[in-house]
Amino acid sequence: MNLTTILDMHYKEYEFLILENANFDYVTASIDVFLQKDEWLLIFQVIGIDQDGPQTDVYYYSTQSDISFGIVALDTIQFETEEALSKEQLFNGKITILEKTYEYHFVPEQYQTYDLAIDDPLEYATSLLRLIKEDLRPTFFLNAHELLETFNLDSKWIPFYKAETWQHTEVEDLPPSKNIFFKSLERAIVHRDVNLIELGKSNIHWKNWCEYGFSQQQNWEIDEEE
Repeated sequence: MNLTTILDMHYKEYEFLILENANFDYVTASIDVFLQKDEWLLIFQVIGIDQDGPQTDVYYYSTQSDISFGIVALDTIQFETEEALSKEQLFNGKITILEKTYEYHFVPEQYQTYDLAIDDPLEYATSLLRLIKEDLRPTFFLNAHELLETFNLDSKWIPFYKAETWQHTEVEDLPPSKNIFFKSLERAIVHRDVNLIELGKSNIHWKNWCEYGFSQQQNWEIDEEE
């Protein structure tokens, strides 16, 4: 079965990757594609903030039946404390990403540059992680070898393509089969030629997915009760 047919199937079941998510403040994402004979495996890594703090969600889709679809949450990012961040920690502190510790020193103007909130405690974690992404530019994503290890897959899966920018689609938008990037990725897989991939108009930056902020949930719950 081809790529867009499978992705469309999950899209219709609301199992396709959602970047605009009321339960998850999105920061950044990547896509990896692996090939093995006539089989393919597509993996999204999505970094963001949920109610428990930083999280990496891994979505996978494949033609191979035993790994056809799934979502796995990984604990690859840790702030200095598991408790709610203080305002002081927006400006000075440490963060560990993929077992590497980074020290940061920020000033309010750096947050203002990206329109990141520093006055609402509900947005501290999101604002900090987004600024770390912009300013420190750490390595957020597992590499191909680490991904295969995570899913206990053998080395017969060959890395074919990796990207951190592309034109993504959403569940309220056109399905993947109508998306220029996923259509071209399907052609590239069939012909084993990454030069056939068209990124389209990239929309992966977090600023494109801020309509439903995690901090707004409390207001929505009040509205629903009313």
